Amino acid sequence: MWWETRTVRAVIHRHALRDGCDLSLRSGSTVLGAGRGVPGTGADLVVAGDCPCRDYVIDVLAGADRFLAGRKLSNPAGAVRRHIRMRLSGDWIRDRRAAAGAQTRIDRIRRGGRARLLPDEFHRALLEYLVDEAGLPAPLNGEEHLLRRLAERAAAEFGGSTDEWLEKARSAMPAVSRAGRSGPRFHMSDGRSLTWWDRYVDEPLGRRPHPGVLSLDTPDDGARIFHVVAGADCGSTNAGPDETVVRALVLLPADHDLVEGVRRTVHDLVGLEAVPAGVAARFLSDPQRMDVVVEVLRSLAADIRASRPSVAVCRTVGT
Repeated sequence: MWWETRTVRAVIHRHALRDGCDLSLRSGSTVLGAGRGVPGTGADLVVAGDCPCRDYVIDVLAGADRFLAGRKLSNPAGAVRRHIRMRLSGDWIRDRRAAAGAQTRIDRIRRGGRARLLPDEFHRALLEYLVDEAGLPAPLNGEEHLLRRLAERAAAEFGGSTDEWLEKARSAMPAVSRAGRSGPRFHMSDGRSLTWWDRYVDEPLGRRPHPGVLSLDTPDDGARIFHVVAGADCGSTNAGPDETVVRALVLLPADHDLVEGVRRTVHDLVGLEAVPAGVAARFLSDPQRMDVVVEVLRSLAADIRASRPSVAVCRTVGT
């Protein structure tokens, strides 16, 4: 089961922006995974760790147990692997898409009635991409991030570069949206009347997490203490073109290098497209601006070390 789930687990890690997995399975002296679980005895199975793939692994374990119950199999391990590959993983993905309010299947979107209202294959592909994106768990950083995701998918399918498809995707969106809003409405239990587009595209996309909302889980070795996750509007700021409002989630041990943490944070923000690369370079080359940020964090360090809570810091930093 552990090895058969590796592909879906890797996708979950990628969507959750996780660099590693702390999950482990332990039964007696047998350990799989990170190996930091609580020791088990006899046939007890202990699942330890807080990785986002934990729910998937537990659901697959339960499904495998139901599959084996009452069956006499000459190769139960092989049968379980096939059952995971052919049934359990697909069911889990569909269940998660349904829980997000998205369409559970996308393989018929291009042949459906709404797709037939669209002028060409690219528009129909864009509709399919959007329906798929609506059910993904990966963080989404606003409309521009979504458009770039669509352009990347178009480039992969039709050829060319992402930049070439970016404006085409932007121009095609109104027509795709109109087609998605055609047809009968859904009358929801809360009294709302929603179009197909509202229900299966707009609302699920709105439920996808922002990159600024990530786990504060810290490995036992303290390797990732300072993890800043995104640029964000903290509620009241008129940031100019050379300013970014940064929401930082900080957990600091006594021996942490704050300067290095800030540098890594800025690079993370550039990678998340929350801070332009040029702005980041100007900030990192200015010792005085760096000192301001480090001093703010240092002033919190004593309290954090005393109680080890997760502390949300909201500052307008001249970066």
